[in-house]
Order: sequence, then structure tokens, then C-alpha cells
Amino acid sequence: MSKGLVPPTPKTWNLTQVIEDSSENKCPNMNAQRYTRCLAAAISMSLNSLGAQSTTTVEDSEPAQNSDETVSNSTQSGDLANESPRERGRVLLKRNPIATEYQTAGDLGSSRGAYFDGEGVDFRGYFKSSFALDSTDQGSASMDVFFSDQSSIFKPGGSLSIREIFGESSDWAVEVSLRTSASDRIFEHYQSNWTELLQIDENGNRILDGNGQAIAQANSAGDEVYFLDRLRTSRDLIYTRSNAYKFRVEHAWNDAHRTYFEATITDYFSNNNRNRSEMNFRQSAALPGFGDAPQGESTSITEGVYSSAFIRRYNGDTDTDRFVQRYILGGTVERDDWSIDYSLYASEFENKTLWYDWNFFDFGLAGSYSVIDPYLPEFSLTRDGADFDVRDISQANFSSLRIHDTTTTDNDYAARVDFDTEIDLGSSDSFFSFGALYREKERGNEHDRQVFRANPDAPFTLEDVQKDFDPGFIVEATYPLSRGLAPNDGRNFVIENPDSFVLDPLSSRLETARQLYDAFEAVSGMYAHTSLGFGSLRIEAGSRIEYTETETTGTNIDEDGLIFETTQTNDYWNFLPTVEATYRISPSLKLTASWYEILMRPQYFDIVPYERISFPTRNITRGNPDLEPTVIDSYQIAVEYNHESIGEFGLEFYYKTISDFFFDAASTEQFNGETFNTSTIGNGEDGTIYGIQVLYEKEIDFLEPAFDTGTFSLAYTLSESEATVPTRPNEDLLVPGRSRHSVLAGISLEKGKFAGGTSLAYQSYSLDDVGSSRGEDRFREEILALDANLRYSLNEDIEFAVNIFNITDHPERAYVGNSTRIVNNQFGSWAARLSVNANF
Repeated sequence: MSKGLVPPTPKTWNLTQVIEDSSENKCPNMNAQRYTRCLAAAISMSLNSLGAQSTTTVEDSEPAQNSDETVSNSTQSGDLANESPRERGRVLLKRNPIATEYQTAGDLGSSRGAYFDGEGVDFRGYFKSSFALDSTDQGSASMDVFFSDQSSIFKPGGSLSIREIFGESSDWAVEVSLRTSASDRIFEHYQSNWTELLQIDENGNRILDGNGQAIAQANSAGDEVYFLDRLRTSRDLIYTRSNAYKFRVEHAWNDAHRTYFEATITDYFSNNNRNRSEMNFRQSAALPGFGDAPQGESTSITEGVYSSAFIRRYNGDTDTDRFVQRYILGGTVERDDWSIDYSLYASEFENKTLWYDWNFFDFGLAGSYSVIDPYLPEFSLTRDGADFDVRDISQANFSSLRIHDTTTTDNDYAARVDFDTEIDLGSSDSFFSFGALYREKERGNEHDRQVFRANPDAPFTLEDVQKDFDPGFIVEATYPLSRGLAPNDGRNFVIENPDSFVLDPLSSRLETARQLYDAFEAVSGMYAHTSLGFGSLRIEAGSRIEYTETETTGTNIDEDGLIFETTQTNDYWNFLPTVEATYRISPSLKLTASWYEILMRPQYFDIVPYERISFPTRNITRGNPDLEPTVIDSYQIAVEYNHESIGEFGLEFYYKTISDFFFDAASTEQFNGETFNTSTIGNGEDGTIYGIQVLYEKEIDFLEPAFDTGTFSLAYTLSESEATVPTRPNEDLLVPGRSRHSVLAGISLEKGKFAGGTSLAYQSYSLDDVGSSRGEDRFREEILALDANLRYSLNEDIEFAVNIFNITDHPERAYVGNSTRIVNNQFGSWAARLSVNANF
């Protein structure tokens, strides 16, 4: 029969996942998915590189919040050990379907069916897949080694998978697999903070208004002016190890009824050691432009001289232990013209972090900076009139140590049932399906923090706990970096020298309280969906009704220092329709048009009522319990054409309207006489995204006979976008996270027993955070990644392979306001994996 119900993934293919599922990366015979599968085979690796060079925007104040909602590209390939810093910080985050980095290519003009939840809720409790009972006994094994150029360290890995069919009627099947991987990687950063220029008097003191707030200076055009007040250079040493296990058993009760039980376990460990030197400059009368209104229309002071400066030397030592258990019990009853799928799902996600947060300070300095190259500004420091070497840590006195012990736990349960039946309309396959889902998730964050201050009677410096390793110059050999803290020696020093540390019970209690929260979300959904064929015309239509409940509890501190809990609840209904029409004009020409709505719910942590203040980094973050879900309306019309000599070509025009989209609202506040950066997630008002998507694929005939086969693939997306936010109601902004241009391109070649190819991925700049003014907007610069792979098949069962990632070593970069004010410039180097794969 024609199976109308398909797995709950969008009809646009995730390129990386398609390639993982496709056997030997070869294009199947001509069918509805050939276009996108071949495209995926050529360019899938590019998505991994885009993530590999993505940066973490998390400062030293708190590690990123974690969640298993998002499955990163490295996760899809079973390689958690190769996650980028950006993905490591997103482990517990829901996917944003608006952002360019999560867009997919393929099936132009198609809608997301009514059975699909745009946020991916449906993947819980619904793992519809082919049964091993329909396969044969099979085994495979692999051995590999991962190498990172920056660290020059090799790490081994491997996998083993066994499938066995047994029973008198071959009615039982068992699959067992395991995968282990590890990596040692280095990421080097230049980061900075630009602060708004304030009015000061002749003594260098801030001039305050009637409300006691500092008054900003402005240039001749009336715009805010910013100066570089913190310049950071850092190196992250990241070791990761991941072990994944899977067990699945299936049984056919009879010809119609099959059931299965599947268990997956992930055991993950990582250590992140960060060594950072942060040059802190203070606004003073010696800085050009201070005291008098800046001349011209420049909004950035690119030359600064400071009579007062200091260095904050931060060393972070973080262990992460993650243990994830997932279980699913499901089955299928299939008759000649109908079928039922059912499943029960349960999981427990436990993420533990132990973080030693060290701060040392060098005071009594003066300094200057010069922004000739915005990506690599120059700076100099002096002490008592003599040049000061930033690598000199003999007077870097211990200031504070925070020991964070955090456990985040997710308990997740779901149940789902789906019914699918065939409709007889003559020669065309038609079906009707409906189903229901219930899923609830509860997250708890337990935290214990001990804050230690320096004991003036037992002082020590960073030199007393330094590493033997001298990092030398980093970030394109531009900045000197001092010896960092040796993690084990530092932890032992705490135990062996208790008199050097004074516990601050009040700060420990208050900072611990701000980390505690609980979140609960329950989703109930029902859908109906039909697909009707009328000769060359096919119409699909359906609707999904969802009811969502949330409850969050956060811990806050009042003005008197008293700790209290705040609980917030919310619930909402959503009706999400979908309709699609496809008309095949000829075997080589097809038209498709569709309209559908999807829902994006807030992150769990963002709706917790909380406020966190980090004094070392001068950051304030707040939750927003009033966040509303985002609703996205999508309209598509597309044409696909296949010509034997020209190739396969597709063109889609799309238009999306977005209500209540999420954005990171960044601003600054005066607190305790200092300027703090603030951040909270808010709802935008309205947004639109419109443009075209072009897909093209062509066999490279002119390379014959040098190669047996060759394929060129290209996917290009143009996105014009505009949005409004309540904090800046009279301005048209870009939709946050959406790049104007996105390109995925690749070439795959085969010659005898050799096969390989290259893939390129590009994204133009995008708006990341929306500030209170244009000068505080944060933009992510363009991303470019080039990968390559080569395989050699010794015989039908043994294959050797090498994959090289991020060949261009394109840095991850971001700026605030304009391209002069670069706030992030990160390098991660290229990496490679060599492997041997065998079937038995």
C-alpha cells in the first residue's frame, strides 16, 4: 500500500542526516528524493565545518545552559567529541528554525505536514524507521584517529555494530552497536568589550544627571561614541571523550504486528581549560576625546591612552560529565489498506559540571591601544614608567576562586499513536492519517557554589600555580599569553593551602541561589492530514492542534538580600494548518505551491524568572517569564526541471511572516559605579523573510575518462528580511540569525576504487543580538568553510577513508555597531579523521 505517514522531519532534507542514512553516499535511481539525496551526498560535510568554526559567546561568568533539544551536525554522525565551542554551548537548546545555520536544502515548494511539529517535539516518542527484520545479518567495525592541527594531538576512536536475525520464522532481530570518539583541540581568541563614552569632569569623575545616572557623550552627529575598555586574549584547551551505546530488539508477532524496544546510552566527558588575559582600561581625561565632545561623526575611538589600567588573569578549569539514557517501546500494525503506529518514550538526561573559576589581578598599570587592524588591535602597558611584559605574572595576585558544582537533569516522557489509511481514488495513491501526541518534560538545575576571597595574611600569585607550558604568542602569533594555571596543581593547592583562601558565606549563598531553577513543559497535540491524487495533480492538506503548558520556578534576591522563589505559569492553544499542491506538467517538469504554519516555543531557561550578576565580567542576565511562542507562516512556490544534458534545476520563491520572534536584547546599565552589559531574551513584534532558493545538480561528463563519474551540486538561498522590536519601534532591522546569502556547493568524483570530493559552505553576515541602539547591535561576520574527503575501497568489505575539515581555517568573527568594533576573532585550525571501515 502507499504509506502516507512518514517520519516527523521536514520535507526539506537535513543534508548531513541524509548522507549518514544513504548507503555508500551513492545516488539512488531516479525517484522523488534523488535530487536532494545526490545534493546532500556532495555537500553535507560543509554543515559540519560551519559549526566547527562557530564560537561560543559565553563569558567567564557562567557556562552555557545545556539541553538535548538540538542535535548538532557532529551529533548526527556520532561524533560528540568533535563538537565546536558553539555547539558545546547549545547542548540543551531548542533549534531555531529561522536561523540560517539550521536551514536545509531540497524538496522545493513543499510544506511541513500537519503531522510534523516545527520545533521537533515529535522526535520524542516517534522513531518510525525501517525494521531490521526486513534486513539480513550484518556486522561492521571501524577504527579511526582524529587529528587537530592547532594541538597536533592524535586521538583514537572506533565503532562496532552487529545485527542478528533469529527464531524459527526469523521473527526476532537484535541490533547492538557502540561508538567511541575523542579529541584534543585548541581554540584561540581575541575578544573585546567596547563601552559607551561618558561625560567626565576635569578630575576624571563622571558627571551625573538629576537621577544619579551617568551622561553619555555624543559626536557632532549626535551619535553615541564607544571606546575599547577591555581587550581579551585567550586559549582554550578542550579534551572530549564520548561513548555511545545502542541496543534494539524486534519481534514479529504475526504478519501484521511488529514491536520493538530500543535503548540508547551516551556517556560523555570533557575538560575545558581556559587561559585568559584581559586588559582593562578605564575612561580618563588622558584618553583622546574625553572631556571634550568628539569631533566628526566617528562612533569609535580608535586611539586611547590610559593613566589607569589593570590585567584580570582568568583561568577556568571545567569538567563536564554527561549521562543520557533514552528508551522507546513501539510497534506497527499494518493491514492491506491501513496501519497503526504507536510508541512510548522515556529519557533521563544528567549533565554535571565542576568548574574552578580563578581570578588574579595585576594593578598599578598604565596603557594605550591602537585600532589599525580592527581584528588585531595593538596595545601596550607600562608600570612605573617602564614597559610591562604581559607574560610577567610575578605580581598577578590571587583575587577570588569560585567552585561551581552544577547538576542539570531532564526527565522526559512521551506517548504517540498514528493511524494511516489508503483512499481509493482510482490510479493515484491517496491516503488519510491522523494521530495524537502527549509529551512532558521537567528540568531541574541544582547548584552549589563556594566563593573564596584572598587572605591578606597568606597571599600568593599566579606564578605559584602556573603551568610548565609556555603558550608563547597566540591568535596568528600576534598576542603574548602568560603561563596559565595548571588545573591539577591548582586544585591541589586549594587542599594543601587552606589558609590562603577565605570563604565568603554571603556571596556563596546569594550566588548559589541565583542558579537554582525548575522548569516544566507539557505538549498535547492532535493532527489530521490527507494526500489526494488526481492524475498529474496532488493536493495535501491538514491541521494540527496543540495545547502547551509551562511552569517555571526561579530563585531571586530582594533589596535586603533575602532569597525568595518566583513561580510563573503559562498555557496556550495553537491551530497550525498546512496545504500543498503539486502539478506534474511532464515527466521532467513539476510545479509545487504550499502554505503552512509552525510554532517555536521559548527555551526553558529563558522563561525562568531570574537575575544573575557577574562582577568580574560586568555582565547581567535576566530571564523573561512573559515570553510568548513564535508563530511562522510560510508560503512557497517552486518549479523543478530535469534535463538530460542541462542537469537538474530547481527554483523556489518563498515568503515568511513571523510573529513574536525571539531576540537577544542587549544593553548597558550603570551599577555600583560601573557600566554593566545586560542581556535578556525578548519577543520581537513582526518580521518577514522572503527570497529565493536555487538547487542545481549536474553530472560532470567532460571529466571522463579521467574519472568514472563526477557530480557538481549547488544550493543557494537569498533571504531578504526585516523586523521590528518594541525596544526600537521606529527602526527596520534584520531578522536575527538570518543571513542574506547562503551557499552550499560540492564536487564528488569516482575513479576505480577511489572516491572523494570537496564541499564549500558560505553564509554572509547576520544580526545576532539587538541592542538598545544601532551602536549596540552585535553582528556575526561571514562564515566560510571548505572540507574534503577521500575513500579507497580495498574490496567490498574494507574501506579506508580520510576526511579533512575546515581547510580554509576561516575565523569566527563578530562586531558590535560597526566593523571597527570587533568583539570576537576566533581560530580553531583544520582537523582530520583517518579511518578504516570493515563489514563482516
